[in-house]
Amino acid sequence: MAKAMTAFISIFDFALNIISWVVIIHVLMSWLISMQVLNPSHEFVRVIWDSLDRILEPIYSKIREILPPIGMIDLSPIVLIFGLYLLRYLVVSL
Repeated sequence: MAKAMTAFISIFDFALNIISWVVIIHVLMSWLISMQVLNPSHEFVRVIWDSLDRILEPIYSKIREILPPIGMIDLSPIVLIFGLYLLRYLVVSL
């Protein structure tokens, strides 16, 4: 039983780590697009951006209902990453 729980916690921790990296990549891409380093009309960039946006936008919108953007700063990715790390800490500390 202990090995099964350890395996589950390891998989859950890995999944939370992947989600955190997806959020970081999404934020970096948004900065690079806004600074015109990446061209959003390029097929490869558009496919990755649309995929990440479809995955993360439903989560961001729930966070924005509670904490709207402040000026031009959207805090939802920061809140999501903080929440993921908090959840990761709680699960791993068990």
